[in-house]
Order: sequence, then structure tokens, then C-alpha cells
Amino acid sequence: MIQILERSIIDNSITQFRVHDLLHDLAIQEAKQKSFLKVFSTQADFENNTDACRATFQLEDSSWKDASFKQNTLIEYTKPNVRTLIFFGKIIPFGSQFKLLRVLMVENFDFDDEQQASLKKSLKGLLHLRCLVLRDCDFDDFCLPTDNLHNLQTLDLQDSEDIVVPIMSLLGIKTLRHVSIEIGPDPNLQSLIGRGLAPADLPYLQTLEGLTIQNPAGIELLNMPNLRRLSLANYTDSWESILTLLDKLGCLVSLEILHNGLPLGIFNTRAFSGYDLLTLDLDGKWLLEDVTLNANMFPPHLTKLQLLRSGIDQDPMPILEKLQCLKVLTLWFSVYTGKQMICSRGGFPQLQKLDCYLDELEEWKIEEEAMPMLNHLIIRGCRRLKMVPDLRHVPTLSVLGLYAMPDEFTRRVKNEDQHKIQHIPSITIKADIY
Repeated sequence: MIQILERSIIDNSITQFRVHDLLHDLAIQEAKQKSFLKVFSTQADFENNTDACRATFQLEDSSWKDASFKQNTLIEYTKPNVRTLIFFGKIIPFGSQFKLLRVLMVENFDFDDEQQASLKKSLKGLLHLRCLVLRDCDFDDFCLPTDNLHNLQTLDLQDSEDIVVPIMSLLGIKTLRHVSIEIGPDPNLQSLIGRGLAPADLPYLQTLEGLTIQNPAGIELLNMPNLRRLSLANYTDSWESILTLLDKLGCLVSLEILHNGLPLGIFNTRAFSGYDLLTLDLDGKWLLEDVTLNANMFPPHLTKLQLLRSGIDQDPMPILEKLQCLKVLTLWFSVYTGKQMICSRGGFPQLQKLDCYLDELEEWKIEEEAMPMLNHLIIRGCRRLKMVPDLRHVPTLSVLGLYAMPDEFTRRVKNEDQHKIQHIPSITIKADIY
């Protein structure tokens, strides 16, 4: 009744599955009968209120414009004991009556000043809230109140604009597990923690995405022993505090860093040398100076690596191909500024997907028995690449994408170089870069 459609290349976890239509219909029928969930999508849905503990509101603009209920409050359609409220595109004022609310989710909504004030007032009364999602929403210099959210576990403000959450506010919520927002350390963080005036422990935090560092002082004092996923942006030239923080994170599975200049010292931290790190994303120029790259700089069990704008002048392939567990590799923009790239025999023994966007590359050679498990290759925006590499040496390749390539390159692929790719079942050639 449940069929697995897709598994992750990284850890083999299930990413997509299909439910049989009979089971789908049965679940909906049972949900309606037992008041598990009420969906408000048309004006007719608002004619009767509901006893359901979970309510979802999704209305088309035309329906909303003509609806007489648009100025009403939510309490007129649901019970005060509702546990979950989900809004898509539109939001109905819900006040502070829902004291037992556990989940509040709003997607794709533009808040005006009145609605921001209403949201701030409502959040102060939601003492039992576990999950707060304000995704793809527009605010106007809105400071999210978190003083009373002592039971919050998930905070997701992904793709929302002009909303601020001071890190000092988050430090007071000990129950946090997953945070996806844009935050920056308080300028006084170091002194406050040092004097014992601010807590430094987030013992249950597992995901922290969107840590924007404009003043790194004090960031190294944070204690997140169970953190598994970290995404940060450092727009300063100071790395000492950040390196100290990374040296304390021995359980990281995924790490993403956006930076102006990556120091060599970062490769010696505990986060990089640990055996748990599987996914690494580095966006920005490396400050390697006269240091030579070597495979020992990378985590030993790395399965997914994404490099952007690194500015490396030596061919990265002889180094990266020694990563025995690597399955997904993305090289975008000015990662490599050289003109020639070689994938040697026996390199990349586990690599399954390769995506290259190297605008300075002119020649690419793939030797026999290189990348023996590769099945997905994308070459995009390589405006100086003269011809496609000989892919006959990669018999496992099943998908080839050639995006935004020069006209002469495309002409050769369709004519004199066709024998290099004719064994590939799926070939896509298009002018768009994505």
C-alpha cells in the first residue's frame, strides 16, 4: 500500500514515497469522521464551524475577495482547543484565544503593520507552542517575540524578509531542536555570557540554519553538544571565534559556510576531522596562499561536497577523487581557475552525481575506469570548454545534461563527438543554465 519512490544518495534514507489511492481515500474519510483535520478552501467550508483539533486555510484570491467572513476572527470557525493552525497565502486574525496551540504555520503571506501587531500579541499568549513556521513571508522590520515561547522546539523563518530574531532571545529557549532563520550574535554576547547574565547552552539543538555572523565575539562560548546541521555566513575577516566553535562540534552531519575568505585552519577543527560529517558546502574564496591541497584536509566519510567560488588554481580532481565515500560532487562558478582538468583511472570510486559549472575550463580528460559508478553528469556554463570529454569510459552513465554551452560545443556534440555520448540513455541539451 506504501511504495518507496526515491532514497537519498547520501544516507539511503527515504525521500519520496507513494500512497495507494485506496489508502489515501480511507485516511481522508477517517480524518473527517474523527475530526482529525478540517480544510477550509471554499466559502462553503466556513458555513459550519468544526471540532477538529487541526485546521488548514487555503483560499484562492477570488474566493477570498468575495468572502463575507474575511473580517471575522478565527474563533468563529474553530474551537479554542485547536492544536494546529496552518495558513497558505491568507491569514485570518486568531487573537490570543488558542492557549493550547502547538503548531502555527503561515506560508507566502505579506504582513502589514496591523497584522504584525496582531501576530506579536498572539504569540505572547501561546505558552504551549512547539512549532512556529513563518515561511516565505514579508514583514516590515519585525522583531519576533520569543519571551513566552518556553516550549518551542522548531522555529522556521526560511525565505522570510525583514524579520529579526536576536540570538539572546533564542538562548532563553532550552527546548529548541531545529532553527532555520537569519540571526546574528548580539554585540554584547561575549560579556553577557562571561558575567553569567546570559545562558550559553542549547543542549537539545540539532539544526541551526541561517547563522549570520557580523560580530563573531562570543560565538565560541555557545554550547551545542548535539548539533548535527549547521549553516552559517561569516562576512568578517575574523575566524578565531568561529574556529573555536567548530572545534567543539563533534557530532555534525552537515556543514554549510558562506564566507569572504576561508582560512586553512578550518580544516583542522574537530568538525572537519570527525567521522560523522557527511555533507559539506563551502561558498567563497579559500585563503590557502602557498599551501597545497590534499585529500586529508577533508572529512574521511564525506559523501556530498559542494564547492562554489573557491578560486583554486590547481586541478582539484586529483585530490577530490581520493575521497573514497564521495557520492555527490558540485563544482560551481570559479572553484577552479585553471584550464585543464583530469579524472584519472580508479578515481572517485563511489561518485554517482557530478555537476560542473567552470567557466575557465578549456579541456577535460576522463581516463578509463575513472568514476566507475557515475550515473548522472551535468556540464553547464563552461563557455571555454572545446569539446565534451570521452564518456565512453563511463559505461554506467545514464543521464547527461548539457546546459548553456557554447554553440560550437553543442554542434560538435551533435556531429563529430556524438560517438562519445551515444551510449547514454537520457541526454538533455538546452540553452538555460538551470
